Amino acid sequence: MKKRLKVSVPALVLFALTVVILPRAAQAATLFDAVGPGSKGASVVNGTSLSWNHTVSGASTLLIVSVAVGNNNDTGLSLTATYNGVPMTSAAIVHSDNKNNGFEHLFYLVSPAGGTHAVNATLA
Repeated sequence: MKKRLKVSVPALVLFALTVVILPRAAQAATLFDAVGPGSKGASVVNGTSLSWNHTVSGASTLLIVSVAVGNNNDTGLSLTATYNGVPMTSAAIVHSDNKNNGFEHLFYLVSPAGGTHAVNATLA
């Protein structure tokens, strides 16, 4: 199993995507809009925050940000995410092997501001 960071230094790996949700009457399909900050996401080592710009377009949108934290002892760590300075809602946290060896945290924001704005993830 590949480790993403040393025990004493937290690291973040982030992925974001925007999904366009159609109004209920026309909800035959969910459309994928974009992934960012690139097809492989972004990462930071020896740091506790990561930021990139993401463009949201369309109506009835849902912004989803997934953050993976690799740390051999994640006890007491907390993660927050914002888009355009607006706090995103925590949707789920899954720990690696149901232990404290890192976790994946999923955030979302309903109807985020359109245009290009900063996505920020901060580990504390």
